[in-house]
Amino acid sequence: GSPWLTAFAQRSPFAEMFQSAEQNRSGTSQFLAELAELEQEEWPGRLRRLISEQIGLILRRTIDADRMLAEYGLDSLGSQELRTRIESEIGIRISTSDITTIRGLADRLYDKLTSKADIGAPS
Repeated sequence: GSPWLTAFAQRSPFAEMFQSAEQNRSGTSQFLAELAELEQEEWPGRLRRLISEQIGLILRRTIDADRMLAEYGLDSLGSQELRTRIESEIGIRISTSDITTIRGLADRLYDKLTSKADIGAPS
């Protein structure tokens, strides 16, 4: 691509919305590296915070973790954007039916992460 276009895109106020998760040398996202440093019982809280941050960027407001996201106006386009952001951060596919409340989605991601960790654990 053109160097000026790349520079423009990086300085765009919308660039943050389209950047993928930072990757370290091993290919693990910064979020997953942070999660690995926490005790497993702390994961749901950290997942809720990640989801809240991402929804806050999409809707530009704070969200109650137990309130239905549709009540805040999260439509199908917003759900798709959230899904893309979460998948790029965590590497786990989620369906739009998983996106009901922050707590519900965090619990679903926690279940998927722990089952993935159990499968990938060395014997």
